[in-house]
Amino acid sequence: MKVEIIIPEKTTGKAFFVILEGFTYLNVIVPAGFVTDGVSSGRILHSVFPPIDTYFLAAVIHDYLLQNGHGWEVANYKFEEGLKDVNVPFWKRVIIMTGVNIAATYYKLKGN
Repeated sequence: MKVEIIIPEKTTGKAFFVILEGFTYLNVIVPAGFVTDGVSSGRILHSVFPPIDTYFLAAVIHDYLLQNGHGWEVANYKFEEGLKDVNVPFWKRVIIMTGVNIAATYYKLKGN
């Protein structure tokens, strides 16, 4: 997969990635031009859960599904499926998915 990094904003320090070539992963078609932040673990956790890692494709489809109205349940299911597909260890999957589910609950309460 080819991606281009968008230099982080000075205010947030958050980088974004533009998908330069569309791809299909886990039966999800992601078009070229889609923008993602990779894994949204927060800067403090980047040493353990960097925004780009073996699970980057799973994070991209998670973001794509959310941004295209598929809902948290579908996006989270596909993300976990992707984590398993690339053999992320069980302990790490539990931590990642706990964080994702906390975020989902937070955003649902906010009405997003």
